[in-house]
Amino acid sequence: MTKTVTKANAKKVLAALKKQQKSALGAGATPPTLHWFSNADGDYPVILWEEGPYDWPQLFPYGGTDQEFGFSVAEVELPEGVFAEAQNGYSVGIFPAF
Repeated sequence: MTKTVTKANAKKVLAALKKQQKSALGAGATPPTLHWFSNADGDYPVILWEEGPYDWPQLFPYGGTDQEFGFSVAEVELPEGVFAEAQNGYSVGIFPAF
């Protein structure tokens, strides 16, 4: 049986990112968006945020220190059964936890 990420959980992950990056969004940044992509393993959700803070995918969801300005980024919780992984400098894939 193949595990999948539900749309509801994908939306919760997007909400977690918005919570983590509320200062960037409050400063007027264009918000991140949720998309669905397909590959040989099936469909999976991806959060795209080309106008997000520098290296935001590497800080999501575990937090750390922003490399551009040196401020602290808080860790946020993801829904049970999913994990997020940086895909490149402007996107995060959301996958089922096994």
